[in-house]
Amino acid sequence: TKIGDDFFYCSSISSDINIPNGVIEIGEDAFMEMGEAKIVNIPDSVKKIGDAAFNCCYSLKSITIGSGVETIGAYAFFSNSSSFEVYIKAVNPPEIEVEDTIYFVAGEGFAIYVPKNSVDAYKNDTAWSDYANYIVGYDF
Repeated sequence: TKIGDDFFYCSSISSDINIPNGVIEIGEDAFMEMGEAKIVNIPDSVKKIGDAAFNCCYSLKSITIGSGVETIGAYAFFSNSSSFEVYIKAVNPPEIEVEDTIYFVAGEGFAIYVPKNSVDAYKNDTAWSDYANYIVGYDF
């Protein structure tokens, strides 16, 4: 039910990453500095994403986070892609620890997609307000 801390640290994963349904927690640094994976899919069963779980994953282009997520740790996602897209299915904004939980090189293609009815909740949430300009409503 947990992908442990440092489990895939510095691995050479090159295919999409599809976390299995039933996983509840992704540990700290679990996929840090992984290879060339461009897409990560996190199922609805995941409640917690640990600190730096996908940090220094420079090839990432798209992350989909399931509706069950409650907490996203500090520096959980990092990409230097200007077309980085994050899809968060959670109706209520997950708790995040710092403004750099999702770090990116802001470009025309950067967006955080959330449920259409939750856009205001995300934009007005103290922790998520730093991302307000990038939050877009989406039909999941």
